[in-house]
Amino acid sequence: MTADDRENANQRIDPTWDDPARVARRAEMREQMLAVVDDAGDTGDPEAAGADSAASG
Repeated sequence: MTADDRENANQRIDPTWDDPARVARRAEMREQMLAVVDDAGDTGDPEAAGADSAASG
């Protein structure tokens, strides 16, 4: 299956997928998910944060 085939299938399944409001909503949700993942990596341990800083440079 090519990328064009997938795009055509997506349009048949959900014709509103590429609507600007839906694209904007997905972008907003993506940013929120990335922020959560980024925060999950932060243990809150200052020594761990210092170790990362010292190791990088």
